[in-house]
Amino acid sequence: MPTAPLMDRLVAPLGARRLVEGRPGMGWLLTEMAPVVVWTGITGAMGLESVLLISYLGLLGCDDQMLALLPMLGFGGMLVALAIIHLQQGLTMETAQRHCFRSALWGRILWMGTILWPLVAWFFQAPDWVVWGGVLAVIALSQTVLWVGVSSFAMWTQSVVPLRLRGQFYTWRNTASFIILALTMSLTSLLMPSGGQASDPEGTLRVLMWLFGITTVFSVLAAWPLAWSPPAPAHARAQGGGPRKPLLTVLRGHPALRRFLAFGTLNAASNAIFLTYMARYLFDLAIGEDAVALWQGIMQMPFMLVGIWLAGWLLPRLGGARMLGLAQVGLMAVQACFLALTVENQVWLLPLLFAGWGLTRSAQRLISFGRLQEVVSAGDPRQPSLYFGLMGLGSICGAAAVMLAVPYLEAARGLGNLQHPVSWYIMASAIVLGILASLIAVWRQPPYEPYDPEEGIVPAPNGPQGMRP
Repeated sequence: MPTAPLMDRLVAPLGARRLVEGRPGMGWLLTEMAPVVVWTGITGAMGLESVLLISYLGLLGCDDQMLALLPMLGFGGMLVALAIIHLQQGLTMETAQRHCFRSALWGRILWMGTILWPLVAWFFQAPDWVVWGGVLAVIALSQTVLWVGVSSFAMWTQSVVPLRLRGQFYTWRNTASFIILALTMSLTSLLMPSGGQASDPEGTLRVLMWLFGITTVFSVLAAWPLAWSPPAPAHARAQGGGPRKPLLTVLRGHPALRRFLAFGTLNAASNAIFLTYMARYLFDLAIGEDAVALWQGIMQMPFMLVGIWLAGWLLPRLGGARMLGLAQVGLMAVQACFLALTVENQVWLLPLLFAGWGLTRSAQRLISFGRLQEVVSAGDPRQPSLYFGLMGLGSICGAAAVMLAVPYLEAARGLGNLQHPVSWYIMASAIVLGILASLIAVWRQPPYEPYDPEEGIVPAPNGPQGMRP
């Protein structure tokens, strides 16, 4: 498109010159993420990582036990997406960009149902379970479509961005995005009623619905730059073509991929449980949505930028395997510190926790995606979709276990046998799973030979990347 070179010229002097050279339209791919990050940060779309989403479901009438349905249904969409990817034999590097754009567009449009469904249900005076149950169903449907697009995105960007520039690519995309998100969260804290749902549930719900609706509209508009971004080059399409081996055959001969799949399954189960019930624990400590949004804006988001910069700079230097182990251990250490949060120490400890969580969480996420593109074979969307599908399976299993455990924990709490709120014990179980994932990440990794769109299959200077020196 004629506007693509203009966007390239705008981002080139801001540290993206090497990325846009010879790749017309790369400026769009670098900037389209900003409104999407704001949308996901506010609404919890894609990763379901939003305290505001948990608050929204609670205000609609969803209790602690039924809240486990959020990761079960939301991440269950990953499993359905895996099946869809395997049925789409025509998905190749040549069609990945178009497929990514369509999935992103429709998945974001579907997310509008999280706002529209309650309005319709209230009009017909439906019971609470219909209201929040319908919202969960909409989330599951939207997540399915969105994660189909993520598999296409992984294959597409693997063909467009060389290995030597991937750290810079993800750093640039995330930096601008999280600066805008930090400002948005700070503004959100001012819009929220003081004390959040504890003091004004109706006002909090009204603000959340406006926030969800406005950011979703912007995310839908932000899907179009994906169509204006550079497609896979001809030589990359040729390298990624040819018949695909049976997936079981690929897995038998690729131990590094098997190891990464095991890590992803355990880590997703840990995240699904921890992120969902961390919000509940904060509410149990009388920490309102306004305070959470404030500290996310002025502490978590700035430190997320630091984590992104460090990860992007170190990724091509140390490799995804070593960096993933370091980031995962750091993340688990910070999450374990959340268990020490109390009513008495929250004034000084909560800002520190959000800062540490922002630093380690952002680094771990960036490195995980970089590591995924290191270990998957070129032009095979089944491999990233298998990773996302197993993440969904891990999340479902973890959430199902929590759903079964909540009644027993609540009964024990009622009898006075538990010192902490139920959410504290659920968070602790999530950290145990995260520690298991950490052991896999720090364990010496099997060798592998990554794909580079400029050079094809290349060994690293000191042996195959992923083998620890």
